[in-house]
Amino acid sequence: MIIPPYAMHGGKPAGPHEAQRAFHRLGSAGATNRYYLGGLGAGKTHAGAAELMRRVLSNAEWMQANGFAGGARYLIGAPTDALVEGGAWEAVTKWLDEFEALNAFSLVDRMWTSPPRRIRLITGDLLTFATLKGAKVAAVNAAGAWFDECELADDPMAGFRGLRQRLRDNRLPQDRRFLILTSTPWGGHVIHQHFEDRIAKGDTSFGLVHASSHLNPGLPSDYIDSITSAMSAREVKELVEGKPQPADGAVFGLEFDKDRSIDHAWKWNGPRPDCQYYVAIDWGGHYHALFIEHDPIDPNTGRECKLGGTDTVFDEVVIDKVQTEAFLDQVMRKLDEYRLTKKIKAAYADYNPTESVEIANGVRYFDKRCYADRINDSRDKEEGISTVRWRLNDKDGNRRLRFAASLKRSTSNRGVLISMQNYARTPVSVDGIRVFTSGVKQESIYSHAPDALRAYCWPRYRHLRIHDARRR
Repeated sequence: MIIPPYAMHGGKPAGPHEAQRAFHRLGSAGATNRYYLGGLGAGKTHAGAAELMRRVLSNAEWMQANGFAGGARYLIGAPTDALVEGGAWEAVTKWLDEFEALNAFSLVDRMWTSPPRRIRLITGDLLTFATLKGAKVAAVNAAGAWFDECELADDPMAGFRGLRQRLRDNRLPQDRRFLILTSTPWGGHVIHQHFEDRIAKGDTSFGLVHASSHLNPGLPSDYIDSITSAMSAREVKELVEGKPQPADGAVFGLEFDKDRSIDHAWKWNGPRPDCQYYVAIDWGGHYHALFIEHDPIDPNTGRECKLGGTDTVFDEVVIDKVQTEAFLDQVMRKLDEYRLTKKIKAAYADYNPTESVEIANGVRYFDKRCYADRINDSRDKEEGISTVRWRLNDKDGNRRLRFAASLKRSTSNRGVLISMQNYARTPVSVDGIRVFTSGVKQESIYSHAPDALRAYCWPRYRHLRIHDARRR
């Protein structure tokens, strides 16, 4: 058999880059749990498919040599149908096509393309591709598994545990049963935290490799510049360099600064004709409205800023346990004080409850100028949070979301400044270790101001940011 070349560069076969090579060596070091954590375009899915198929063929040879017939089962999953199809499925089928072209015969006995997608090999091995929803994993005795983009799952550790519990094909020795994980460090990167802890405690069954996007020689020359043009400093470290930032639970801990995020020179001298004014709203028992002055001009060039200009939060309304109308009445009174009632361009609000959005769009309030985008899943929420981070502090240190110094005088125990410092992820215990999940503490009093900013920033600025294949 001729194994397909690892990659092609300039029409010539090429091997794995440095990080991919280290990842493939994890097995020989005794790591049955192998994690490739890398930046966008760092070759994670390619490495995962290559490692999977090499292990499948190696196990098939071992089983035949030891008199076991019928093949083994392998589980391949990702958090969404689109990620399964565009990631692992595409990478594995491409590998199999290249194998057939090189060897003049196919390893595929039969292929099912309707979910759950499956491939039966001529060795009798069955590869099942599935969307992993939490801990729901097919009840089979598997010899190996691969969890692609694992950190994007709603409950990453549940998927990890579910797959690991299926590695119980006892015909194979334990060191031949494997779990492959590949991902970019999105969200709370909870599986990464778990791996770091197990490795620190000397558990040789866990292996982890970090990979930078810069290592991949096959990327277009302008790829990294294009994806980082609208990233926060944190995103560059995580999504390009492949280095998760400290998981202390503070969502904006690396972006919001108690001094540098404050515009000490900002003063209210009445509505500026060259600026636009908005209100950002979060509903619920704890209502929060933020008043925002948007300056579209780049102070460095004197021209309209291509990355969205500057937003200054200059006041807020914080009310607990009232009806929506009473809250909106307070908001309108505040707008009257600033002489902004007729100048307000729009309000951006949380999608739920929809009844509150409908009330806000009445003629008494914003008259069809209150916009609310539905958050379909945790990935939408993470993208919204990442957009706020970028506005707070981009890769070049520009702060396009700032706060007036007058907000320091707030008497509320959940004003926007204290909320930006205390908005946190949910801690959980995993095998006795405290880690932070990708979820945030929605029940916290500090979640409402950040949620209002997310409701404002995500629909207004997401078109400026690069969306990779995970959004398909």
